[in-house]
Amino acid sequence: MLRLLHARRGLTAVGARQLSTSFWMLPRALNEAVSDPPINLGKCLSLPLLAGLPLRLSWSRMPPLGRAFIWANFIVKFTAVGALYLMAA
Repeated sequence: MLRLLHARRGLTAVGARQLSTSFWMLPRALNEAVSDPPINLGKCLSLPLLAGLPLRLSWSRMPPLGRAFIWANFIVKFTAVGALYLMAA
């Protein structure tokens, strides 16, 4: 029952998106993707397949509070990574 509820509201897709975007926001993963072409290819394939596609398929099933969480999470993540890069440069 709980499994069906997760699938119905798109929570499984949100979890996949959360894990994949969190991994690629790690500074070490980003540096490896810049310096190593096969890892960059992996990043370019995994982000659309593990983050974009599941989010797109579950967006209409998510409640408004879930959508607000996704937007707030993206804003915080991109701000933090941008600040890290500005401090490192």
